[in-house]
Amino acid sequence: MSEVAVIEAGGTQHLVRPGERLLLRHVQTTAKGLHFVDLLSEKKVTATVVATRRLPKVPVRKFKSKVRYLRRKSSRDRVAEVLIGKIGPSA
Repeated sequence: MSEVAVIEAGGTQHLVRPGERLLLRHVQTTAKGLHFVDLLSEKKVTATVVATRRLPKVPVRKFKSKVRYLRRKSSRDRVAEVLIGKIGPSA
C-alpha cells in the first residue's frame, strides 16, 4: 500500500499521496516549497508550488421582485497548484 497522509490547507482537509497534484485555495505563499503535517500520524509532508492561477468567474446576483432591486457581482478565487512530494517521519 502506498504512503498516504491527511493534511489541512486552506481550511479543508485533503487525503494525499506522493506525486498527486492538488488545487489549494487560500494559500498565500511566495515560496516554492511548502510543508504540512499529517493529521493522523504527525508525519511531515513536503510539497512544491507548480503554478498559481485564478478560477473562472462565478456570477452572484441579488434580486428582489416588485421593488426594482438588482445587484450583480462576480468573483474569481485564486488557487495554487501543488505537487505533493515525499511523506516522511516528523522532524
